[in-house]
Amino acid sequence: MSESPLDGAGSGQLSSRCHDREHRTLGPDGHARARLALYRSYPQLIMLVEAVPRGYTGPGHERRAQYVSRELAKALSELAELSDRA
Repeated sequence: MSESPLDGAGSGQLSSRCHDREHRTLGPDGHARARLALYRSYPQLIMLVEAVPRGYTGPGHERRAQYVSRELAKALSELAELSDRA
């Protein structure tokens, strides 16, 4: 059985076998951080996009949209930072 880059993830440690397609090392947790940022971005995008056809309005919606937008910006910034290191 081959070792996964996420082996030991439950203990807070990741394997150092994280490489991109050109085998440039992103660091022991670079790929995991990128995946987590992508996983966070996906539902945030859905929440922002789906609000329009569903007709969400009002102050509650505005607060949620601002919060989701900030969190999406954080996740995308992290992805940009990781891609600059690759």
